[in-house]
Amino acid sequence: VQLWDTAGQERFRKSMVQHYYRNVHGIVFVFDVTNPTSFCNLPMWMDECRQHSLGPDIPRALVCNKFDLVTSTSAPVLIDQARHLAEVHGMSFYLTSAKGRKGDPLDTIFVTLAQRLKIQKRECVSELMLQCRSESFNIPARVMTAQEPKKKWACTC
Repeated sequence: VQLWDTAGQERFRKSMVQHYYRNVHGIVFVFDVTNPTSFCNLPMWMDECRQHSLGPDIPRALVCNKFDLVTSTSAPVLIDQARHLAEVHGMSFYLTSAKGRKGDPLDTIFVTLAQRLKIQKRECVSELMLQCRSESFNIPARVMTAQEPKKKWACTC
């Protein structure tokens, strides 16, 4: 498993060329609940993924970080908006803290993502096997083998 952390910075977005996106199998979007701008930037990152052909079939998670610092009345509204965004886009949603409090889902985020990837891969392999079984191959009834003598050319004059 490789994890790429762009820290949400524009300079990383511009430098992440197509080959970084090419083999992406899962995405974790993280925003800082104490910084509404980081939440507002999520659509830009989601669009960036779409532009690089990362379709909705790729497992995604939305993580609200610094949940332990929520004190204002605006943060719950932001959290509700984030939950809604995750639901609309079929993403798992998590509240986390870098302080790693008891019950914090940091491990769960990556384990769940890995499980979804494993299931998806298994389904993909099963689908390919079904396609291979259902396709008919046109094999000639008589195939010349190495043991068969080759017909010699003969002149009829």
